[in-house]
Amino acid sequence: MIGDENGPLDHVPAYADPRVRAFHDYWKRMAPGPGLLPARRHFDPTAMPELMPNIWLVDIVGAPPRFRYRLIGTALDTGPLAGATGRFMDEVSPDFAMNPTLPDYHAVAKGTISWRRGAPAFSFMEVWRAIERIMLPLAEDGKTPDMMLNLTLVLERAPPRLGF
Repeated sequence: MIGDENGPLDHVPAYADPRVRAFHDYWKRMAPGPGLLPARRHFDPTAMPELMPNIWLVDIVGAPPRFRYRLIGTALDTGPLAGATGRFMDEVSPDFAMNPTLPDYHAVAKGTISWRRGAPAFSFMEVWRAIERIMLPLAEDGKTPDMMLNLTLVLERAPPRLGF
Protein backbone atom coordinates (compact mmCIF):
# COMPACT_ATOMS: atom_id res chain seq x y z
CA MET A 1 0.00 0.00 0.00
CA ILE A 2 1.43 3.27 -1.02
CA GLY A 3 -0.44 6.07 0.63
CA ASP A 4 -0.55 9.76 1.19
CA GLU A 5 -3.01 12.19 2.69
CA ASN A 6 -5.39 11.35 -0.18
CA GLY A 7 -5.42 7.60 0.45
CA PRO A 8 -3.80 4.57 -1.17
CA LEU A 9 -1.93 4.85 -4.45
CA ASP A 10 -0.57 2.10 -6.69
CA HIS A 11 2.69 3.83 -7.58
CA VAL A 12 5.09 6.48 -6.38
CA PRO A 13 3.43 9.71 -7.52
CA ALA A 14 5.02 11.76 -10.27
CA TYR A 15 5.33 14.69 -7.84
CA ALA A 16 7.46 12.62 -5.42
CA ASP A 17 10.99 13.87 -4.90
CA PRO A 18 13.24 12.60 -7.73
CA ARG A 19 15.50 10.95 -5.14
CA VAL A 20 12.54 8.97 -3.80
CA ARG A 21 11.55 7.89 -7.31
CA ALA A 22 15.15 6.86 -8.07
CA PHE A 23 15.33 4.88 -4.81
CA HIS A 24 12.05 3.11 -5.65
CA ASP A 25 13.30 2.32 -9.17
CA TYR A 26 16.53 0.89 -7.72
CA TRP A 27 14.51 -1.32 -5.33
CA LYS A 28 12.49 -2.66 -8.27
CA ARG A 29 15.70 -3.45 -10.20
CA MET A 30 17.10 -5.30 -7.15
CA ALA A 31 14.39 -7.97 -7.33
CA PRO A 32 15.95 -11.36 -8.12
CA GLY A 33 13.14 -12.30 -10.49
CA PRO A 34 9.59 -11.56 -11.59
CA GLY A 35 7.15 -11.45 -8.69
CA LEU A 36 9.94 -11.71 -6.09
CA LEU A 37 10.92 -9.18 -3.46
CA PRO A 38 14.59 -8.30 -3.13
CA ALA A 39 16.51 -9.29 -0.01
CA ARG A 40 18.95 -7.26 2.07
CA ARG A 41 21.80 -9.03 0.27
CA HIS A 42 20.65 -7.47 -3.02
CA PHE A 43 21.04 -3.92 -1.70
CA ASP A 44 24.39 -2.37 -2.61
CA PRO A 45 25.07 0.71 -0.44
CA THR A 46 27.52 1.98 -3.06
CA ALA A 47 24.76 2.14 -5.69
CA MET A 48 23.32 5.36 -4.21
CA PRO A 49 25.94 6.72 -1.82
CA GLU A 50 24.38 10.20 -1.76
CA LEU A 51 21.25 8.72 -0.17
CA MET A 52 22.94 6.60 2.51
CA PRO A 53 22.61 9.28 5.22
CA ASN A 54 18.82 9.15 4.73
CA ILE A 55 18.39 5.37 4.59
CA TRP A 56 17.12 3.32 7.50
CA LEU A 57 16.59 -0.41 7.79
CA VAL A 58 13.96 -2.01 10.00
CA ASP A 59 13.74 -5.66 11.01
CA ILE A 60 10.27 -7.22 10.97
CA VAL A 61 10.18 -9.54 13.98
CA GLY A 62 7.51 -12.08 14.97
CA ALA A 63 3.77 -12.30 14.51
CA PRO A 64 2.12 -9.97 15.04
CA PRO A 65 5.13 -8.06 13.82
CA ARG A 66 7.28 -5.77 15.89
CA PHE A 67 9.64 -3.39 14.19
CA ARG A 68 13.28 -2.95 15.22
CA TYR A 69 15.70 -0.31 13.96
CA ARG A 70 18.60 -2.15 12.30
CA LEU A 71 20.34 0.89 10.82
CA ILE A 72 19.65 4.61 10.93
CA GLY A 73 21.44 6.89 8.46
CA THR A 74 23.51 9.74 9.86
CA ALA A 75 21.05 12.41 8.61
CA LEU A 76 18.31 10.76 10.68
CA ASP A 77 20.28 9.54 13.72
CA THR A 78 19.64 12.71 15.68
CA GLY A 79 17.46 13.80 18.56
CA PRO A 80 15.24 10.98 19.79
CA LEU A 81 16.57 8.53 17.18
CA ALA A 82 20.17 8.91 18.35
CA GLY A 83 21.21 5.52 19.62
CA ALA A 84 17.97 3.81 18.56
CA THR A 85 19.74 1.20 16.41
CA GLY A 86 18.95 -2.26 17.74
CA ARG A 87 15.87 -1.08 19.66
CA PHE A 88 12.23 -1.78 18.88
CA MET A 89 10.17 1.17 17.70
CA ASP A 90 7.68 0.72 20.52
CA GLU A 91 10.58 1.14 22.97
CA VAL A 92 11.85 4.31 21.28
CA SER A 93 8.36 5.78 20.85
CA PRO A 94 5.96 4.72 23.61
CA ASP A 95 3.01 6.00 21.55
CA PHE A 96 3.97 3.85 18.54
CA ALA A 97 0.84 1.65 18.88
CA MET A 98 -1.30 4.78 18.41
CA ASN A 99 0.78 6.22 15.57
CA PRO A 100 -1.35 7.03 12.51
CA THR A 101 1.26 5.46 10.22
CA LEU A 102 1.31 2.09 12.03
CA PRO A 103 -0.92 0.60 9.27
CA ASP A 104 1.83 1.56 6.79
CA TYR A 105 4.33 -0.57 8.72
CA HIS A 106 1.93 -3.50 8.77
CA ALA A 107 1.26 -3.12 5.03
CA VAL A 108 5.00 -3.20 4.28
CA ALA A 109 5.31 -6.27 6.54
CA LYS A 110 2.79 -7.91 4.18
CA GLY A 111 4.84 -7.06 1.09
CA THR A 112 3.48 -3.74 -0.17
CA ILE A 113 5.18 -0.35 -0.25
CA SER A 114 4.34 2.86 1.55
CA TRP A 115 5.01 6.46 0.52
CA ARG A 116 4.05 9.64 2.30
CA ARG A 117 4.88 13.32 2.42
CA GLY A 118 3.95 15.67 5.22
CA ALA A 119 4.54 16.28 8.88
CA PRO A 120 6.36 13.52 10.75
CA ALA A 121 3.90 11.08 12.26
CA PHE A 122 5.90 10.50 15.45
CA SER A 123 5.28 13.06 18.16
CA PHE A 124 8.90 12.95 19.31
CA MET A 125 10.23 14.15 15.94
CA GLU A 126 9.53 17.82 16.52
CA VAL A 127 12.97 18.63 15.08
CA TRP A 128 11.47 18.06 11.62
CA ARG A 129 8.49 19.92 10.22
CA ALA A 130 8.11 18.13 6.87
CA ILE A 131 9.40 14.84 5.51
CA GLU A 132 9.00 12.58 2.51
CA ARG A 133 9.53 8.89 3.02
CA ILE A 134 9.21 5.58 1.25
CA MET A 135 9.24 2.16 2.93
CA LEU A 136 10.01 -0.91 0.82
CA PRO A 137 9.79 -4.59 1.82
CA LEU A 138 12.77 -6.93 1.68
CA ALA A 139 12.42 -10.71 1.88
CA GLU A 140 15.23 -13.22 2.23
CA ASP A 141 13.04 -15.88 0.59
CA GLY A 142 11.69 -13.47 -2.04
CA LYS A 143 8.15 -13.68 -0.65
CA THR A 144 7.86 -13.14 3.12
CA PRO A 145 9.06 -9.68 4.20
CA ASP A 146 11.58 -9.80 7.04
CA MET A 147 13.02 -6.30 6.70
CA MET A 148 12.17 -2.84 5.39
CA LEU A 149 14.46 -0.66 3.31
CA ASN A 150 13.42 2.95 3.91
CA LEU A 151 14.38 6.41 2.78
CA THR A 152 13.38 9.59 4.61
CA LEU A 153 14.13 13.05 3.29
CA VAL A 154 13.81 15.94 5.72
CA LEU A 155 12.15 18.67 3.67
CA GLU A 156 11.88 21.26 6.44
CA ARG A 157 13.54 21.43 9.84
CA ALA A 158 12.04 23.15 12.85
CA PRO A 159 13.89 26.27 13.99
CA PRO A 160 16.23 25.64 16.90
CA ARG A 161 14.76 26.19 20.33
CA LEU A 162 16.14 28.97 22.40
CA GLY A 163 17.59 27.82 25.68
CA PHE A 164 15.90 30.24 28.07
